[in-house]
Amino acid sequence: MKQIRTIENLDTAVRIPGSKSITHRYLIMAALAEGRSLLSNTLWCDDTRYTAKALKSLGAQIIHSPEAAEVTGTGGKLEHASKPIFLDNAGTSMRLLTAVACLAQGDCVLTGSDRMHRRPIGELLAGLRPLGGIVESLKKNGCPPVRIHGKGLKGGRTLVDASRSSQF
Repeated sequence: MKQIRTIENLDTAVRIPGSKSITHRYLIMAALAEGRSLLSNTLWCDDTRYTAKALKSLGAQIIHSPEAAEVTGTGGKLEHASKPIFLDNAGTSMRLLTAVACLAQGDCVLTGSDRMHRRPIGELLAGLRPLGGIVESLKKNGCPPVRIHGKGLKGGRTLVDASRSSQF
């Protein structure tokens, strides 16, 4: 039997890899905030780049390097997107930005790849409506593309059936 010796002193630094999930959320919070936010240890991949590009379309300014981002937020005053926002197959981007786009003043269309157009989002749309969200599945099938008529959200209570997706 081998004996394992414990280490008494350990003086080291560990760098935890960035998280795609957290990067999406940090970008959105910074885009909605007023002023400049510096984000470190971000994870840049196709999905988070689509989120950043969409937020730029809604008025945020974002400059990023491989592990960081500088975001100048909108102070909660998002612009409407003049053309459809393409999110490829980034499901988290689609779901989070559907709610975020409700805050923009004016219409916004979120679209994606053919595969994205088969992913369910109807439960989220139904959950946004009691809060004042004017949202619709353009194909009337509960899947993207979605049109958001941004007028803000009044708040309140709602329920979202998350049995078909964990990304709400």
